[in-house]
Amino acid sequence: MLAMDARFHILPEETSYYPAKLARLARAHFPEYSPKRRKPYRPMALLCDGGDIFHENVPASFIRQVFEMARRRPEITWQVLTKRIARAKEVLFGEGGDFYLVPGEHIPNIWLMTTAENQAYADQRIPLLLHMWSGICGISVEPMLEPLNLVPYLRIPNKQAFVIVGAESGLERRPFSVRWAMSLLTQCREAGVAFHGKQDSAPYPGRPLLLNGEEVKEWPQDLGPATSLRQGNLL
Repeated sequence: MLAMDARFHILPEETSYYPAKLARLARAHFPEYSPKRRKPYRPMALLCDGGDIFHENVPASFIRQVFEMARRRPEITWQVLTKRIARAKEVLFGEGGDFYLVPGEHIPNIWLMTTAENQAYADQRIPLLLHMWSGICGISVEPMLEPLNLVPYLRIPNKQAFVIVGAESGLERRPFSVRWAMSLLTQCREAGVAFHGKQDSAPYPGRPLLLNGEEVKEWPQDLGPATSLRQGNLL
C-alpha cells in the first residue's frame, strides 16, 4: 500500500478498518449465476482489495473476527491477500500465547495468498505461507517486475497452490515482458498448478494478458475456471 501510495503521490494518514462493513459482508448475497458465465458457480470474494488485512495497525481481534465471519459462510470461497505473511502467522497461530488456530489447522474455504513481485520477495514470503497454511495457497505475482523461478514452491507434495500474474498499469508503470509470464505459465503447467493471468502492461488497467494468443484464467480444480470474483473491502 505505501509503495502504491508513493507511486501515485498519495500521502496515507492512517489505517482504518470498519466493523460495520464486516457485518454487512457477513450478510451479503453472492450470486451463483451470471449470463456471462451461464452455468452456476461457487461464489468467491476477495477481502480487502487494495489493502492488507494484516497491516500492523489492524488489531488482531478484528482480523480474527474476519476469519470467523468467513468460517461461518462456508458456501463462499474467500481470498485473503497479504504481503505481511509473518504477521499473519502471529495473528492466526499464536500471539503472546493466544492461539486462534493450532499448527496444521486451516479454514477450508479461505485461500491465503501472498505477494511475490520479484524473486527476493518470493523467496522470503512463499516458504512462510506454505509452511503455515495447510489449505489452498495463492501466489500473487502482481505487479510482475522480473522473471521468477517458482518451481521449488509449486511441487510440494500434498500442497495445493495457484499463481496469479499481472503487470503494472499507468503512465509510470515499470517494465514487463510477456515472456516472463509465459515462463511462469510453463512452470505451472509442468507442476499441475492453476495459472490466472490478470492483465498486461498498459496505460490503463484491464488490458488482457494474452499468452500464445489467448487469456489463461484458471482457479484451483475444486472450482474450475468459471468462477466469479467479488471484492469486499474492510480497510
